[in-house]
Amino acid sequence: MIHDESLPPHFELVRLYESMGNESLLSVIAELNKGYNVINHDGHAFYSGMGVGTGYLNSMLVDRLVNYPRCGVLYSIGCWPAAFDYDCVAEHFLINRRGGTIAFVGNSRYGWGSPGNPGYGYSDIYDRLFWHNVFSGIPSPGGALAAVKARLAPLSRWENVWRWKIYEVNVLGEPTAPIWQQEPDGFTVELPDMVPPTGGNIAIPLYECVITALQDGRVIGRAYGLSDSLLSISPTSSAPVEVVLFDPNGMKKMSVETLLVGHGPFLSMLAISPKFVLPKDTVDMRIRLKQKSGDCVGFSILPRAISGCEVLSYTTPPETLREGDTFNVTLRIAVDSTVGIDSIVRINLNAICGGDTLLRAIAIPAKKPIIKILRIVGDMCWNGLDSFTFTNTGNANFNGCIKIIPLDSLVLDRDTLCFTIGVGETLIVPAGFGIISAFGEYVRLEYDYKYGCDTFYIPLPSPGYGARVFDDDVDHPLSRVFNPTGDWHICDERAHSNIYSYHCADTLTGFYRNNADEWLVSRALIALDEPVLSYWLNYDVTTYGTDGLYTYIITNYDTIQLDYIGAGGALPPFLTFHMGWARFEYSIPLSFGDTFRVAFRFVSDSSETAQGFFVDDITVSGLSTEWMGSVQEKPDRSGVDIICAPNPFNKTVTITLDGISSGKIYIFDVLGRLVYRGKLAGKPVVWQPSALNSGVYFVRIVGQGKVASKRILYIK
Repeated sequence: MIHDESLPPHFELVRLYESMGNESLLSVIAELNKGYNVINHDGHAFYSGMGVGTGYLNSMLVDRLVNYPRCGVLYSIGCWPAAFDYDCVAEHFLINRRGGTIAFVGNSRYGWGSPGNPGYGYSDIYDRLFWHNVFSGIPSPGGALAAVKARLAPLSRWENVWRWKIYEVNVLGEPTAPIWQQEPDGFTVELPDMVPPTGGNIAIPLYECVITALQDGRVIGRAYGLSDSLLSISPTSSAPVEVVLFDPNGMKKMSVETLLVGHGPFLSMLAISPKFVLPKDTVDMRIRLKQKSGDCVGFSILPRAISGCEVLSYTTPPETLREGDTFNVTLRIAVDSTVGIDSIVRINLNAICGGDTLLRAIAIPAKKPIIKILRIVGDMCWNGLDSFTFTNTGNANFNGCIKIIPLDSLVLDRDTLCFTIGVGETLIVPAGFGIISAFGEYVRLEYDYKYGCDTFYIPLPSPGYGARVFDDDVDHPLSRVFNPTGDWHICDERAHSNIYSYHCADTLTGFYRNNADEWLVSRALIALDEPVLSYWLNYDVTTYGTDGLYTYIITNYDTIQLDYIGAGGALPPFLTFHMGWARFEYSIPLSFGDTFRVAFRFVSDSSETAQGFFVDDITVSGLSTEWMGSVQEKPDRSGVDIICAPNPFNKTVTITLDGISSGKIYIFDVLGRLVYRGKLAGKPVVWQPSALNSGVYFVRIVGQGKVASKRILYIK
């Protein structure tokens, strides 16, 4: 599971499993001596050693490992290997001068598995989340483990295994060193040959790196590639200056350049503006420069784009520069539409003094707003879209307009929204769009703005199904989407909200039965964009055995397990533990329009029992579309009639109105696609669909506050 969920595809993976016949004490020692970046141990352990196949890797054998300098990070879910109040095996991995690891993540007491449910025991969950964090932006062992504990802290408010895990899983060794994930890109920085004794600023091209200037073994300047565009160097002697490029974590030298300290032409960059650019923008890049050392006769620049832009024009600098002169250069650039959220715009300035190039590459970061729609509120009473809720997940503010482009059967009377939204903000924008026509189960909309576009779906309301987003709070019969059977029932013993919840137990004893296998299944649902399942759970369960709750998504072609929560561990079976109401959330791996059911399955073994699981406030959501008002209410159709003759028709049909004098006419096919749009103004409309297939079509007239529809049949 860890390999599929977290490890980068370029990692070379070695699997040693007892079930595969290749895990033994000798094979494990041989592989450890090769030196691996990450090591995961899933097996039994004690403070004196770790189980490997039929043998035990004890502390004495760990002391003999010879994998230095290839020392990685090891995670073990076994019992006691990191019991730091003993002479534990984890410490021997760390103090071995000829090998071992730089960090060991493990339990100071018992590990918690789940018999028959590999990957879903309490220790397994910590293990999976740890490696997920490492390879998802938190590369240090200490940071990755802290993030796991923070995520699971809400489940640890009671004296249960979740709290036990927070206390007992620890990092021994180096907690802050980042775990290697890939070889950094090779790059160099073009530097001048010398720097004056008074120092100066050197333009750097915003690579993801750390750039350090060293003189006589001391740091005299440092820049962090993606945040600094200038490296300021201040020599303290006449000794040469080494400029060293390190990888983003500062762990590996990428290149070393040597600068002499002396007198001669040196052009120092003082400032560059703006601080960032946006895609598709045309901007004036202003560069302030200073001739820090030496005079220059015949100075010129010849800017050329390297990446991310086109240089449209530039101002001409002075031809003669005296030491101490300060001047400005302005470049007008057109930023490419393809630059992304972390792109860099790079330009070669080609600043030349005589035959010497004083300044070459300059760079400026590109930023981009990314606008997403979170929620739409529509009013079926008036056939309109009242508001849109937007969020900005990019790294730049948005100030502009978005065009809503309806597809399928939806026709709107307006299509543009203009607003301002900051980075990370959420904003409700009133729309007031009138819906001229919409039918079917859902319609698609596109939205287009200067920096991107996307497609989303609106599920149309239907009686009893709302917008196909459900919230089953158990208390209201009309909102329930589950039909309890067997030992699943509605009870008032515990509830997250209001009075009732779903409970799986014998209604007489209040405890679940031995050897239970009980299912709670929802009715059929239709997936929205990026569907999410959430529910609130409260349970008492034995600490040992296989008593637990599975969560499934069932489709017409597959059953997907989302989770297992329940017993596990090796403590006496008569102990139970409790978790109060806590929320669980899962992304549903389905596409829009897929039909599925949510299922909870409770199973138990033949040993001790407890009160079991209570489930409440079950919600499936995607793009939230809320239709206000009754879906039964319709626009005013009184006194309006559409006359279509002949009907059925072969070549042409004549459409006239009775009841209103003018209006707009829309014709749709049975799939909801608009095939004709026009106006009626006192004269009949003759429609000739010669290029269309035979079949049923729908005529819709909107005008003077009234709406009318007519079904017509075209036969070639």
